[in-house]
Amino acid sequence: MNHRERVLRTCSFAKTDRPPCDLMEGILWPEIREFFRDQYNLNTDEEIFTYLDTDFRWLFVEQVDLQSVDRDLFARKYMPYSDHTVQRPLADVHSAAELELAYQDKFNPENYIFPDYAAARRRWPEHAIITLSRIPSLFMTACTDFGMEECLVKMVCEPDVMFKYMEKLQEHCLQMIPYALHNAGGNCDICWLMDHIASQEDLIMSPDLWRKYFKPCLAEQVKVIKQYGQLVFFHSCGSVYSVIPDLIEIGID
Repeated sequence: MNHRERVLRTCSFAKTDRPPCDLMEGILWPEIREFFRDQYNLNTDEEIFTYLDTDFRWLFVEQVDLQSVDRDLFARKYMPYSDHTVQRPLADVHSAAELELAYQDKFNPENYIFPDYAAARRRWPEHAIITLSRIPSLFMTACTDFGMEECLVKMVCEPDVMFKYMEKLQEHCLQMIPYALHNAGGNCDICWLMDHIASQEDLIMSPDLWRKYFKPCLAEQVKVIKQYGQLVFFHSCGSVYSVIPDLIEIGID
């Protein structure tokens, strides 16, 4: 059984020779590289992945250098959640009409650099290939636009603003997904989605609020991805235990 067969059979609940294994996102820290270089004379990431017998290979959709193109956009997207470190562009928006006027984040394919998917499939014909398509994370992006505290408050006190925001953000996502997967051209097996919605103990919001604002959008994204024949992996740090049945329901593999 090769790596790809192992992954696909696992995701269809079929018997395999062993569970698939991986380093998430195919990331090796410098300390890991140093260890394998010193102890095993392995000098490239691919040599290490081969030695560990990992089943996945990762392809990243990259973004252009936003810092040189638009410093405000770079700060909004990549500064930490701590609101005192950066001005949140939608922090003072308090109506759906204001949101309509203030929301600026439009999908632009020129902001993205896509890998050579066909070459990756030729290089790794027996591995499961995952694409990280840079689809905006729903809750995380709302927090970077409103500020985390303001986002949570709006979910309870200003639902019209949050619904309008999710509508606009979802427009971006549903343009990005087909564009990214069309570029993949059937050479990937899995589309990777993520949203950090949880703390160590439970969701950051109540499960019902997550279901109200974010689940419908995530479900729609999964439906579109499935139309391209892709499996869907969903990543969140923290305890998502309370919504695992929801993730299964909407088709997360």
